[in-house]
Amino acid sequence: MVRKTRASIWYESWMDVGDCGGGVDILEKRMEVAEQLLDTITKPRFDAQTFEELTQVVDHECLCLRAVSHNGGQHTATVVAFRNSWTSSLVTKLSQCLFQTIYAESHYERELQARALFSALALQRAQGTSAFAPGHHQAMCKRFEDGYRELQWQKKWSGPFSREKFRKFQCSYLLCACAEYVKGFDVARPVVADVLSRTIGLILAGGSLAMAITTGWGLGSLQSLIEALDGAFRPLCESPNRRFEALFGLQELTRVTLALFLYKDVVGSSTTEPGDLARWILERILSIVKDDPFETTVSRPSPMWECLIGLANLGPPSIDRYFYLYGLLDCATQLGKVVDSDRVPQPLILRMEEIIGNSTEDSFRWKALEFLLSDSKVRRVRVTNIIKDFGRKIPNLGHEIMVIKECLAEEEEMISSSRRSSQSLHEQPVTVLRPPVVTLDPNDWVEDDMATMDLSMPAKKFKLSIERGRRNIFGGHQINYFSSGLSPDCRFSFFLSDNVLDIYSVDALNTGTPHIFRRTPGSPKGYKYAKVTISNNLLAVITKKEGLNVYEYGSNINDGGREVGAQVVEQWDPKCLAIHEANDCTWICAGGRLDQAIGSTGSGNITMYRIDGRHGRLALSQHSAHFDRPSPDPLSGDFPKMVNFSHDGGRLVCLTNRNCVLVWFLSNNARPRQAPFQITKEYQRAINTRGMECAVLFNYADSRNPYVLCTTSPSPERARYGGEWPFVSPVASSPANVPPGLEHPFENLGKSKAIYVGAVSPDGRVTALWDATDSLILVPLSPSSRGGLHTRNPIILEEKLESRPSMSPTSLRFCVRSDRCLYLYAVDVEGQVVTKQIEHGSN
Repeated sequence: MVRKTRASIWYESWMDVGDCGGGVDILEKRMEVAEQLLDTITKPRFDAQTFEELTQVVDHECLCLRAVSHNGGQHTATVVAFRNSWTSSLVTKLSQCLFQTIYAESHYERELQARALFSALALQRAQGTSAFAPGHHQAMCKRFEDGYRELQWQKKWSGPFSREKFRKFQCSYLLCACAEYVKGFDVARPVVADVLSRTIGLILAGGSLAMAITTGWGLGSLQSLIEALDGAFRPLCESPNRRFEALFGLQELTRVTLALFLYKDVVGSSTTEPGDLARWILERILSIVKDDPFETTVSRPSPMWECLIGLANLGPPSIDRYFYLYGLLDCATQLGKVVDSDRVPQPLILRMEEIIGNSTEDSFRWKALEFLLSDSKVRRVRVTNIIKDFGRKIPNLGHEIMVIKECLAEEEEMISSSRRSSQSLHEQPVTVLRPPVVTLDPNDWVEDDMATMDLSMPAKKFKLSIERGRRNIFGGHQINYFSSGLSPDCRFSFFLSDNVLDIYSVDALNTGTPHIFRRTPGSPKGYKYAKVTISNNLLAVITKKEGLNVYEYGSNINDGGREVGAQVVEQWDPKCLAIHEANDCTWICAGGRLDQAIGSTGSGNITMYRIDGRHGRLALSQHSAHFDRPSPDPLSGDFPKMVNFSHDGGRLVCLTNRNCVLVWFLSNNARPRQAPFQITKEYQRAINTRGMECAVLFNYADSRNPYVLCTTSPSPERARYGGEWPFVSPVASSPANVPPGLEHPFENLGKSKAIYVGAVSPDGRVTALWDATDSLILVPLSPSSRGGLHTRNPIILEEKLESRPSMSPTSLRFCVRSDRCLYLYAVDVEGQVVTKQIEHGSN
């Protein structure tokens, strides 16, 4: 199965297939994707999926360099896009980026980082780079030494077999292979450089021929390709002094073959058949290992020796016979994950079984297990046969199989929809290394004085002509909206009732036709417990019964809107919804409570969805992201009642039912990068009080320091519980303690009622609050001498709007309109809108 971490239309967008608009456009799009991935590595906001997609994009570029027809022409999709300078920057950033081992998945990230680095180095060679700039080679070697030393500092090589231990073996090999490959760029090492030059020359000749034939972009036959490759590889494999050339050659062919598998899967072309090339690679690996009982004679370097050279900055070691053989098995396992089991040479399967049964070196047995279990369609049968044949001979074989299956599931999980279930609730916690919880230093949060905001401009109030049907005998309307909200640009507003979801154009007020479109649920009162969120182009509504439904809306769309997709909601009850439009996709986050039937004991669930688009086509899919890790689960025994993205999508804030604020620092793929930053409050629950109501993430002025605004519904015993005022607090990217002086309550609100909704201006200098007295309150923020932010005197607007508990957080927004001025907008369920222009003043 070809691994695709996103919808096919994302891959189509940079592969120039379907209805793409020509070679020049595809070069720009592929370069745009590459720049976005490099920017993610630089920030850093990467995760395992980032490295997976980066490797796919880089390997596809290598494929394009190889895919030259016999007459020298190139297919549109094979025109190369990446500049040499971009590849050089990628190699530097990949070798520099370090990440903390917070989750168990971090070990897999490290492996994928090394694979992406290897692909980037190969692309540099394919682009014609033969030597590094002065000093660059030495810096690269130093980074490999640092990475290898860091690897040794983690958990010891000894102990029971685990995912961490397996990934550590993988990384050790990949770091050694990368370091050896880099030697080929150093003109001061003529022997190694000459070896790599001959190897790359082989791939340029055989690889170009391979791509021309197997993709149908050129003339020829597969038989002539195999004859050419056989003629080139046989002397390399037969000579002990040239076996490393064979390994590097097979690695290069493996990468472009994997890229070709992906291309075929996206294009669906019948003329593209990479399976035959993959089979040839597997047969060539078989020819090397079939008569060599290396599993009984070769062992990895001593762990003590590896630790010593790592700590002494002498690693990684050069590739020896152990790493050479491990590399061959690694090529086989990479191909085994995409090639159908019936196309794998049967003698190779038998040889892998021999390695399992006879190996005195554990890591060879683990690689053989990974190869045999890589195809999920035959995994169960092979597990049964392996245990039957070797279970008595190898005492811990069952445990080793379980770990390998976990590793494969970890890789497959990125392309599947995963959600916490009753099984995951009872899993044993994963022991991971965590950095100590630090206390924020007030000196790091000292802000510069900024110009004050001119809040003297008068507010305006108007009413939308919403369609609510005839009045009944009691004077009420047929349609009674209970929720409303505004798009981020405040041009559109939604209104929700038990049976109707409407969108109106705020800008079209004067035209007399503000209504855009209407949707109704599939069952009577199907929207009674619905949650709605809105972006500038998309509307999402979720209920347990109706599931998640997403619509694209706009004045230019027929009937005002069209369905994008739907997702079923199972075993949990949605309580909140948020949306964020990124550069290349849209993220939707849903939070709620797991069903008691699956043993959740009131625990919470956060599920991510993503929407990809290309040429007007949008695709909705569930996204794999875990917010219940690491142990202890921050949502155990508690559940979200509100979720909200930061303006740039780099963070997600969650308010829980038990008054806990959770803030996750997200990767570019909307996955948690760290354990969440937390603020916990103890509020006295009473009638008509709900504790914390709303949370908004923002960055302050020029410093761009992150903060969170939390609004509250105070209890009758407000004084006893510290006032229970809304507050603003700094936010860290991982767990941290906030000194009392850095968290600033809005004490100058006095004896205020419940604050249902809050909003913050883009530069963080003014907040807006909507309270239970139907009042809109502006509260300026300014730097505090103690660090952080404090409030200035509040301004209560004369214009009133109807308020109610459980208001949508989107009903109150700041936005910058086309005149470049900042505005405040608010809309209530009666269709009343208040807007106020806010201008910059002076210090």
